[in-house]
Amino acid sequence: MDKDTIRKEMLAFRKKIGVSLRIQSARKICGRITQLPIYHKASSILVYFSVRNEVSLYPLIEDAWVKGKAVSLPRMEQDEIVPRLFTSPSELEHGDFHVLEPNVSCEKVDIKKIDLVLVPGVAFDTKGYRLGFGKGHYDRFFVHLPKVYKCGIAYDEQIVETIYPEDHDIPMDLIVTPNRNILE
Repeated sequence: MDKDTIRKEMLAFRKKIGVSLRIQSARKICGRITQLPIYHKASSILVYFSVRNEVSLYPLIEDAWVKGKAVSLPRMEQDEIVPRLFTSPSELEHGDFHVLEPNVSCEKVDIKKIDLVLVPGVAFDTKGYRLGFGKGHYDRFFVHLPKVYKCGIAYDEQIVETIYPEDHDIPMDLIVTPNRNILE
């Protein structure tokens, strides 16, 4: 297999996931994340707003708000991830790839203050490498944050033996699925 084949298979898998399984998986994953020491310590987290049957982190976002954590979402600006503070769904607008992202009036977040980044992926391998859509946005973002804790989010079926990482690929510190934590 190669990256393109893995990407096609995983996107086809995600397309077939039913609503019930998506909701159940999201609850399990969010519950697992709230148990992590890094989550308890974090005062500022960068999450994503799910698209195309990605695991929804909305239950976690609500938990973070209740606990007083700063929650930011990525906004694509000039093909780069710019974290912006997220305090209400009314602040969201459709950006690139039909992803909901904070509008430009939302406060930019100092990336050095982010403690934890929760990262979506098309697939992850058992060494922590991530396969996305091939644009390299997260890898370029992480170059500026070498010490931030990176947590990949996936369904169990999205874990593969290898995604054939390249030199520029940056591995996750942890991957959380509904049934296990990988690399912990």
